[in-house]
Amino acid sequence: MNKNIKKTIFLPKHNNNVLVDVSIPIERNILSPSDDEGMANCLCNQYKNGLKEALNQYDNSPLPKKYIDGQDFIVTILPREILGGFSYIDDKIYVDADAISNIRRINATFLIGHEIGYKISKYIYTKDIYDEISRLFYISSSKKEVIKKTFSDLVGFIISDNGTFSYPIDADSEKKEYAKKKVLESIYRL
Repeated sequence: MNKNIKKTIFLPKHNNNVLVDVSIPIERNILSPSDDEGMANCLCNQYKNGLKEALNQYDNSPLPKKYIDGQDFIVTILPREILGGFSYIDDKIYVDADAISNIRRINATFLIGHEIGYKISKYIYTKDIYDEISRLFYISSSKKEVIKKTFSDLVGFIISDNGTFSYPIDADSEKKEYAKKKVLESIYRL
């Protein structure tokens, strides 16, 4: 049997709505209704705390706050290989429930930064920074998705160095720091 949790949480600091929509397999005869509700509240608090920590670290980064103000997040169960996603249609960020709880193989703060990177790329001029990333990391300019994902990884690294590149690329710490500075320059470019 599955326990369906559907709940909206509001994070007032940046006016973020968090829709929790998860389905968890449980043995119905093991939990009483009050234990069942307690488990749902505990999980929702876990998701909320993971997001709050990520957003607090974003606040302490040099990234513009306008990209997280009013951002809607959807916490759900995603397919095993997918930890998060950004919707170019409605700007919502989807995150896997386990990943935002730091249970999966990624740091929640890095994950949020990575997904915000996709949002940022939607709203800034990217040609120059994508060319720079292609040149710096020896990525063929025809591999647009790899370049875009690397840009998003770099945004993730700006708020948390506790992550890894999505694709294996040659990036010593000096090169990574240089690339992060170039990403920031592209974001703040007038």
